Amino acid sequence: MVGRYGEVVLMDWGIAKQLRGGTALPAPKSGVNPDLLDPRARLFTTRNDQCIGTPAYMSPEQALGKNDQIDERSDIYSATVLLHELLSLRHYLADYETFNGLLVAINTMPITYSRLLFMHHPAHPTPRAEVLHLIVRGLAKDPGQRFQSALEMIGELQRIIDGRCRVSCPATTAKRLLREVGRFVDRYPLGSPFLFYAALLWIVFSMCFTVYMLIR
Repeated sequence: MVGRYGEVVLMDWGIAKQLRGGTALPAPKSGVNPDLLDPRARLFTTRNDQCIGTPAYMSPEQALGKNDQIDERSDIYSATVLLHELLSLRHYLADYETFNGLLVAINTMPITYSRLLFMHHPAHPTPRAEVLHLIVRGLAKDPGQRFQSALEMIGELQRIIDGRCRVSCPATTAKRLLREVGRFVDRYPLGSPFLFYAALLWIVFSMCFTVYMLIR
């Protein structure tokens, strides 16, 4: 929830887990009986049994009921699921209608850049390439391959906002190259004509070479 001063307040502590220090928190009592809901609604309702959490937003270790292995990296996974859903207007497991099928998909369906590239609402634009790579990392099956903390994930988001995206694919390579060229022109405006003609010659050479390789 957003407060009157713009502050963000976390309201739902139903399945909060204390990781370090203090005594263990008592198990929460769920206010909703999942068995009384229709199958689709159950996937988006927090459960409190062997598999604790909201199925559609569980991490792989959470979906397997490995509650002793759940830490902040599991929260990173869940937050990334929500981030992708907000950007694409489509849940990444929207095609699964059953509880068991959803849990299996969480642990087996590969999350790749090429898969996420086409996973969005038809009336909504595709999220930016560098954001999709961030989502791929946040949804890694192995917790060790995800962001290890919220601060690390925030740092990567800030890099993207600042235009300092990592080179991970042709799209991010082109964006990074254009950014560096822009910085060069800003720093050395007198050298921009030489850079322009050099780039133009390189493009012409690349096109001629490609045509030559196709017709030989």
